[in-house]
Amino acid sequence: MLLACEQKESFTTIYLVRHAEKDTLFKGDNPPLIEKGLQRAERLKDILKGEGIQRIYSTKFERNINTVSPLSQELNIEVQRYDYYNYHSRMDELKNARLTALICGHGDNLLPIIKYLNGKSPVESLGHNAYDNLFKLRISADTTFVEVIKF
Repeated sequence: MLLACEQKESFTTIYLVRHAEKDTLFKGDNPPLIEKGLQRAERLKDILKGEGIQRIYSTKFERNINTVSPLSQELNIEVQRYDYYNYHSRMDELKNARLTALICGHGDNLLPIIKYLNGKSPVESLGHNAYDNLFKLRISADTTFVEVIKF
C-alpha cells in the first residue's frame, strides 16, 4: 500500500505595525502614546495573542515599545531592539527563521522593510495619521505574500 505524503511549505510570518497614536504636542523626539494609542496597543494584543508570535521587535522609542508591551506581557516575550534605519541584518536573520514575529516600526520604515523582504507594498505611502495598518508578510523561499489587516 502506498501512502502519499503531503509536504507542507514552511513560512516565516512577520507582522509589521507602526507605533500607535503618539502625543503630537510633546516637545522632544520621544513622545509617549496618548490614550487612543494605548487602546490601539490593547487591540493589537487581542488580534495577535493567538497567532503564535515567538519574537517581538521594536525600535528604542517609547511609543514603539508601548505599542507592543501589552502583547509582550501577555505572551511573556522580551521585546528585542532593532535600529530604525539599520534593519537589514535583522530582516536577513528573520526571513529564513521559519517563525512568527512582530516588528514595530515607523511610518517611514515599514514600506521599505516590506520591499526589502521582496514584498509588494499594498499601499503607496503611509500618512502621518495612518496607525491602523497591520501588515502580515508570509515569506517562503521564493515568494512574499503581503496582507493588510485594519485594526
